Amino acid sequence: MSMEEESTQNPSAVAERLRGIADALDEGTLVFGGQTISLPERVHFKLELEEAGDDDESEYEIEVEITWPVPMAQHTEGGAGWEDDETLVLYYEAQVLKRTVAARHLRALAAGIWSEQFKLGEHAIDLPPELTLDIEIEDETPEDEADTEKITKLEIEIGWDSWSLMGPSGLIDSEDDEDKD
Repeated sequence: MSMEEESTQNPSAVAERLRGIADALDEGTLVFGGQTISLPERVHFKLELEEAGDDDESEYEIEVEITWPVPMAQHTEGGAGWEDDETLVLYYEAQVLKRTVAARHLRALAAGIWSEQFKLGEHAIDLPPELTLDIEIEDETPEDEADTEKITKLEIEIGWDSWSLMGPSGLIDSEDDEDKD
């Protein structure tokens, strides 16, 4: 199963969509792409703020990943720092939560997006009038071949380009790539 929804919306519309997903987490049932998906009691919740670009212009993205089921061996990889040669993860959190607690985290993010100015960790966010919103649900094959249970991932990406109220962070230096290592 793989379903995707892409759009460009203002911050209040993005916040409303996130609140709808949070309500579905509370209820334990998500309807997406005409399909009804039952959610377990516990999910793996990941939230990241990423920046890609250079000193003159950057692209920012808030990424939320909610995956289930949560195997007992689930652990969190990654964190803040260089994801690849062009993308810097400015903020990172990941944890196993009850789906109702994940819903609260999603509502808090929605409230920040609705207000258009908020903090994510120590990073001040000032949103422009238009955001891209990509929502995707996909099934993944477990890395461990002995595990036959499929893993479902709900991925929400909220993106925007740097603008007058939120320029590049200055942490990405396109002239000096050696400092990334």
